[in-house]
Amino acid sequence: MTSPDQTLLGTRWKNSKTGEQERHHVDESIMQKAFKQAGTTAGLTKRASCYSLQHSFATHLVEDGYDIRTVQELQRH
Repeated sequence: MTSPDQTLLGTRWKNSKTGEQERHHVDESIMQKAFKQAGTTAGLTKRASCYSLQHSFATHLVEDGYDIRTVQELQRH
């Protein structure tokens, strides 16, 4: 028998007999909606998206001196 544990990134399942865990991934639209809702709850006046978070991360890496090719590789571009 399995028991579900809902997380932001998916549902974790733990087999009560074997103790093994497995995670079922969720559709990316769920993450996008959660991110948008968090921005609204935080009172952000500018639009925020998962992409803006990714862009901000890349900007900080470049500002910290990382090579642009390394940043592109990290972001799979």
